[in-house]
Amino acid sequence: MKQVFTILLGAFCFQTIFSQDQPGVITVRKEIKIDSLFCIAPIMPSFKGGDSQFMSFLNKNINYPDSLREKGVTGKVYCKFVIETDGSISNIEIIRSPNPAFSEIVKNAILRIPNWNPGMQEGKKVRVQFVVPVSFKIK
Repeated sequence: MKQVFTILLGAFCFQTIFSQDQPGVITVRKEIKIDSLFCIAPIMPSFKGGDSQFMSFLNKNINYPDSLREKGVTGKVYCKFVIETDGSISNIEIIRSPNPAFSEIVKNAILRIPNWNPGMQEGKKVRVQFVVPVSFKIK
C-alpha cells in the first residue's frame, strides 16, 4: 500500500511540475532584470586597459607587509566583489585569507579600483560577480 501511495504521489508531483498552460507551448523569459547578479555574462566586465593593466594596478596598490615577510607568512587571499552596471565596484568581501593583515590590504586595494567597463547580456548592462585571487609570496 505504501508503494502504491508513493508512486501515485510521485506521479501527481511530476504532472504538476511539468504541466503547462497550453499543451506544447513553452514560454521562455527574455527579460533581464537590472538587479540580477551574474557570475558569467556573454560580455564580461573588463578593466579599462585590459587584464594586464588590472594586474599592474593590483601590483602597485598591494604592498607585502615587512613584518609578515620577515616571519615568512605567505598565502593567497580570495576577494569577491560585484561590478555594477555603471562599472563601479560594490559588495567587497574576503572569502578566504591566511592572515587578517593580507585581507585588509587586498580590500583597500579593491576599494581604489577605478570603474570597469560593465558586463553585457542581450545588449543590456548587467551586474557581474568577480572573485580575484591575490598571492603573497616571498621571492
